[in-house]
Formats: sequence, structure tokens, C-alpha cells
Amino acid sequence: MMTPADALRDAVAQHEGVAPADVQVADLDTLVGASYDADWQVTLPTSGGLCGTVRIILAAGGHRYAVHPQVTVFRDVPVAATAVVPGARVAIVTARIACTALDGETAVDPSRAWQARVALPAGAPVTMARVGAWPDLQKGAQVRLEARAGALTVAAPGQLLQDGFTGSQVAVLNLATHKVLTGTYEGASVVAVHAP
Repeated sequence: MMTPADALRDAVAQHEGVAPADVQVADLDTLVGASYDADWQVTLPTSGGLCGTVRIILAAGGHRYAVHPQVTVFRDVPVAATAVVPGARVAIVTARIACTALDGETAVDPSRAWQARVALPAGAPVTMARVGAWPDLQKGAQVRLEARAGALTVAAPGQLLQDGFTGSQVAVLNLATHKVLTGTYEGASVVAVHAP
């Protein structure tokens, strides 16, 4: 037997995959005529998130109650360790924050490197809407251009004209001819150029 708030907290925690201590329930309406120490059944919404004001059905002893409590789920999410300007690499730490701080956005994988798309204050959640992948090689980097035909490879010095991601198409400047070429960034500062 438990109180309606405890039953609700446990149901949300189980649904969200967090500990009951990571769920906060506020503004739970008084349930007129309800026994607070009962075997409560909780029906959570089938769509939408479980953060903010949520419509939930509680039932016990043959009575059903539609309630609209304020639900907050706390999670460990990646946040900016320091303030970051757009274009800079984001140093990430993990902090326990309320789900409302994510505003429905998806947090990033903190094991990868990320580049800020917008200014991020220290402690701001690092989400896919706010950052992009950190390039494997940045614009302006010196590269080795390679044109291949069978066993023959012709190489020349080049410079990336845009950020490079392994396997992506990039624009490069051939420093020997001063012509702009496109190629595939292969990693290790090598770009396989395509015939013009």
C-alpha cells in the first residue's frame, strides 16, 4: 500500500528508466473521498513526454481520478563545462538536471567531440540542436592530395577549404596549381581527389 504520490512517482520512474528519487511530483490534487493508503493503479499518457503538467489517471478502491500534477524527471545529461562561442569545441561534463531544461531536445553522446552551433553558457545542456560533430580535420588544414589510377598515385600539397569528416566530400585547394578540386577526405590528412 502506498500514497497516490508515491504510486505516481514509482510509475513515472519505471516508465522513464530512472530511480524514484529522480522523479519529483508537485501540485497533486486532493483526491476527495480517497483512501491515501491504498493499492493505487496509475495510467500514464501513451503519447507525449512525462515532464511538466501531465494528465494522469489514478485508480483505487473502485474510484478513478484524473489528475494534472507537475512532474519533473531528473537525469544525468551532458552539459557545457565552460561558456562556448559558436564554432568552438565544446568541453563536456555531466550534470543532473531537470527534463524541462532539455525542452524536448535530444542530448548528445558525451564520448564524441562536438562543435557549438550557438553560444552555450557554462552548464547549458549539450543537445543535437545546439551542436554539430567536431570535424576530423578543420578548414585551412594542410593535406596531401592524391590522384590515383591503378597502381599509380600522383600527390601534391593541398589545403582544406571546408571542415573535413572521414569519408565526406571536401573542397581543397591544390597548392601547386592553385586550382580548387573536390575529393574524399580519407583521414590521416589525405584527400583522394577526383578528376576535374
